[in-house]
Amino acid sequence: MGEYVQNMKWASRVHNLIPTLQQLERTLRGGEARVNPRTSPARASIFARRSRVKRTVGYHLEMMIDLATTLRRHLGLADPVAVEFQRGDLKAANEFDRERIEYRGLEGDLIPAFLFTPRNRKPLGGVVVFHQHNGEFHLGKSEVAGDAGDVYQAFGPALARRGLVVLAPDAITFEDRR
Repeated sequence: MGEYVQNMKWASRVHNLIPTLQQLERTLRGGEARVNPRTSPARASIFARRSRVKRTVGYHLEMMIDLATTLRRHLGLADPVAVEFQRGDLKAANEFDRERIEYRGLEGDLIPAFLFTPRNRKPLGGVVVFHQHNGEFHLGKSEVAGDAGDVYQAFGPALARRGLVVLAPDAITFEDRR
């Protein structure tokens, strides 16, 4: 029973905040004139919240701008290095290009892959996608590309159509790495 009462008190507090939050939202969207904190305590409270929101948004924007560096630092990863690769066949589709590339792995072995790049739009980011194992060693990057295997595994083109650069390499012992 005590937990129910606590939840009801919390719900009541949240419910009482709704008009204040709606006022804050209107203020942040510019639906009102600039808030003067001297006019009333309620408006001063909204002004203070708005300042906190701006500082928080600024912090998050700064984190997003330098997200790669932040992630590398927190995960203890080394800085990226340039990787040499050879370009192969280029196949153009409606909304993306698919290019066969080859690059050297850490042990010097040659890794064939498909590189999907969106066409007529700026890439939103990049991902590395790996094919399923399923004991089908004759399949690899071609399954991710939709050329062979399960049609539900062809998510390389789907991601490229949505604006992502996709690298789909063959895992060791699969397709061209057998």
